[in-house]
Amino acid sequence: MRLLQLALALFIPLFCFALWPAASTVPQASLYPLRFWLLLGLVFFGTLGAVALQGREMTVTEYVRRHPPRLSLLGGLALLYAFWVSLSAAASPLPWIAWLGQPYSQFGALMLLLCLGGAALYARHAPVELVIRACALSTLAMFVLAAAEAVGWRPLAHLISSPRMTYPAVTVGLRQHLGGWFAIMALAPAFFFRQRPRTLWFWLWLLPGLCGVALATNSAATLGVGLGLALWLLVGLLRKSWHLPLLATVGFAVSMLLRSCT
Repeated sequence: MRLLQLALALFIPLFCFALWPAASTVPQASLYPLRFWLLLGLVFFGTLGAVALQGREMTVTEYVRRHPPRLSLLGGLALLYAFWVSLSAAASPLPWIAWLGQPYSQFGALMLLLCLGGAALYARHAPVELVIRACALSTLAMFVLAAAEAVGWRPLAHLISSPRMTYPAVTVGLRQHLGGWFAIMALAPAFFFRQRPRTLWFWLWLLPGLCGVALATNSAATLGVGLGLALWLLVGLLRKSWHLPLLATVGFAVSMLLRSCT
């Protein structure tokens, strides 16, 4: 089980920074195909390993009897969504593209199903503390690279570059998508640390995420983070713990102001 938990923690930075240089002017060709196979491997071998560890010295019948399928409301909705995605892809006039996506992106119905499988795997077996550290270090590294690209340095240009790219893009390939990635990472610590002490890992995760949104200069990501911080502040006011969300909101506003002045 420890090997599976370690693999789940290491997969986060591996997935974020995986690159495969491709002879294409489309930056996604260097980014997404490799990540598709990484996610496929994680879901397949991770699920196989988890079942094997839980079912040691048991027959298939005994395993099913001791671990009957249980679905929560969220799990049922996810299963219904997976069925709908599969049905839509199967009924598509271009089923190959519907299932696998464009050749350079590999993001079709199969990728969506793998994401759901990965989410289920993490929900059941992820080592939360290791995942927190992996996410914090990955966010910090992405922010450093984004800051370098924002000032004109291109540390990844020999691996991924295209005249279509707008910087910073880092290992996401598109500045707009990078803003969305930072937006998710900026708000995630508020959930993971809601019942945990705010350690150094909290700040290493939160602050680079907020500053990364400012660097990406994406209106949708900025609006999303702004609404998320407002909701966090509102909940903090109701629970009389508003100091931290207020500090995060002020820090985000300052980072946006500094970015607009440069």
